[in-house]
Parts: sequence; structure tokens; C-alpha cells
Amino acid sequence: MSQCCPTIYEAILSNCEQCLTSETTPYILQDDIPPLQFAVQNNPKCVKHLSRFARIQSSRGWTGLMQAVDDQNLTAVRFLAPLECNLQNDWGFTAQMMCCYSGYIAGLKILVQFEDCSLKDNTGLNSLLQAAKNGYLDCYHLIQDTLIQQNTQQTTHQQRAINFKPQRTSNNEDDFGKTARFYGSFYENGLKNEGENVKDAFGNVSEFYSGGEQTDLFGRTGIQYLGLVNGQVEVELW
Repeated sequence: MSQCCPTIYEAILSNCEQCLTSETTPYILQDDIPPLQFAVQNNPKCVKHLSRFARIQSSRGWTGLMQAVDDQNLTAVRFLAPLECNLQNDWGFTAQMMCCYSGYIAGLKILVQFEDCSLKDNTGLNSLLQAAKNGYLDCYHLIQDTLIQQNTQQTTHQQRAINFKPQRTSNNEDDFGKTARFYGSFYENGLKNEGENVKDAFGNVSEFYSGGEQTDLFGRTGIQYLGLVNGQVEVELW
């Protein structure tokens, strides 16, 4: 049977199932966009025909799975997660980290089943640190619970706060000397609620976490970060 589409990209745009499924359809990287990324952007329904192009990355390291997370296309995330898990782009981001950066909890619920939570980006942040730093409590606790399931049998909220000791992640520091606990303590007990007093909120944190006066390499303390995420205290970053 003759080929009707000159490249896989035309097959994606025209939704030509014959050429989408054919191993002989020509593939030449177009505009630095891998076929799966292109499909997620332009015709997500055809992604299911293109698994043979899995794990092809752009020059910046982007994949179809990363594009699916960026577009919050849950169907594509579900299909691509087992095919393209644990790949990192030029910033060191995995698809899971992207979920934690943007608060995409639906995608994260899938990706925690496939991607390694201990991988770090180029600044030393792993998924747990990303979720905590960006203030996504639901993402933070999902990663935390995943690690707890891997390392402990304790599951209640207070046990998480007091006894959380996953071996691979909780004590890891990023390049600024901060741990997930350092970031994540600010989001326990709804600390981002408007109108909450910063001093009182930080006092609540200290009930769960020790080392409240811990500083990073720039001398910043937890109270300063709490002010930053709540917008209630002016702090010079650098």
C-alpha cells in the first residue's frame, strides 16, 4: 500500500491512521519538536499510534509527556507516563517536577506511580521541594505520602508531620542548603490562608518541626520564607 503522507508530521495533522501506524512513514525531526510532543500539541487523539517515537527529546530535552503535563492533557499523561518516565529536560525537570511546579495534581497522581521522586533539577530541587517551594500543599502531601509508603507504615497527618523520615528525600538539601522539610513546613495546617498572622503561623509550624531558625546559604530563615509565600513580610531575596 502506497504511503500518502510525506512525513509523520503530516500524518499527525491529517489524522491519517494508515501513515500513523506504518513503520515506514518517514521521520525527520521537524522544528526541533519530537513527533509525540507535536501530536500532543496538534492532535492528541493520535498519540496512541505513536509509541514507537517514545523517549525522543527535543534539543532542550522536551518530550511528549512533558508537553502533556504542560497542556494538562490527562489522557495523554496517562498513556505516556510509562513510556517516557524519568526523562529530564535541559533544566533538569521531569514531568513529575513540572506537575509540582504548576500544581497539576491530577497529572501528579499518575506520575508518582512511574517517576523517581528523588531525581533533582539543575538547582538541586526534587519533586517534594518543588511542590513545597511553590506552595502546592496537595502535591506536597502526595509526594510525601508516596515516600512514606515506600519507607514507613505511618499514615496519619500528625505522624507524617512528626515521624516523616523517607531515606532518599527528606534530608536531601538543594543547592541553597534547604530541605523539603524546610520548604514544606510553611504549608502545614493551611499556613497560606489570607489574614493569618505570620508570627503565629510560624509558631504553629514549630510544633511540628524543629530547627525553625535554620538558615540557608544566604542567611534566610524559615520566617522569611513564610513571609515570601504569604506576601505579608517584605524580605530581600539576595
